[in-house]
Amino acid sequence: MVVREHYRKLGYTVLASEPRLAEGQGFILLSYPGYRKRRHRAYTQMAALLDTALVALDALNEIADKAKIAATDNRGGGDPDLFVFKPDGGERFFVEVKWKDQLTSKQKATFPIIRKHGLEVKVARIVETA
Repeated sequence: MVVREHYRKLGYTVLASEPRLAEGQGFILLSYPGYRKRRHRAYTQMAALLDTALVALDALNEIADKAKIAATDNRGGGDPDLFVFKPDGGERFFVEVKWKDQLTSKQKATFPIIRKHGLEVKVARIVETA
């Protein structure tokens, strides 16, 4: 929530990796294989935001699914926590928020694939201060 509000204050629109959020507030990139197959609105919205055809997003997912299965034996998960973008079509990137935890095996498998396809993934580390 802290990182989401930080980017909102900077003028970005911020979506969360949760397709069940209110209309237009969540996204699906590599997670939720069943929702991807059914063309959930959070998946089709992501294709539109990335200015790509669904077939191209499906191809990205084929690559990512293979990497996730190799790393963890299943196709679920793998999305960063947030998708951050300027509404005018300018800057856009993903953010994974960490506090005391580290990147998971699935994230280590998928984030390089996302980056290889020209999308930045930032890791925001929450630090507790007095």
